[in-house]
Amino acid sequence: MTHVFLAIALAGAGLFAPNSARAADPHFTQPPDFNVSGQTITVFGSAADLGDAPVEVHLTAHALVFVTCVNAQGKMVPAHTQRLAVTGSTVEEGQPEGGELDFVVDLTMSIPFSCPSTKWSQLVISDFVFDEALLTIERDGVTLLSALDES
Repeated sequence: MTHVFLAIALAGAGLFAPNSARAADPHFTQPPDFNVSGQTITVFGSAADLGDAPVEVHLTAHALVFVTCVNAQGKMVPAHTQRLAVTGSTVEEGQPEGGELDFVVDLTMSIPFSCPSTKWSQLVISDFVFDEALLTIERDGVTLLSALDES
């Protein structure tokens, strides 16, 4: 019984530890704003209570792309129209100042497709739609904050 009381007393003492011993409470002070222009997605915002150590701002996005080949006569080749799912990601280093960080991250998606004939060198993107983007702020592989945009 003495051991149980001692364990409860020690656990309770941790509840009254000073705030400096507790982990910070990272949060967005300006929620991430996801903007799309063509094949590029840009996300900007602000975060606080990140501590003073460097962080990484990760942006990963998924998009659906419709591409069509054009032959030497300038005509679309419908048999070669494809719907592709593409994924891209980027990482930016950030140094919080006083625990605060303003961030801007750009990601331009590449399209892993080429026309099957060298005579059809022109590739037409008929539609490019981002369907999901995920922003995370990490330190040493641990996610501090994240925001998901599903268009």
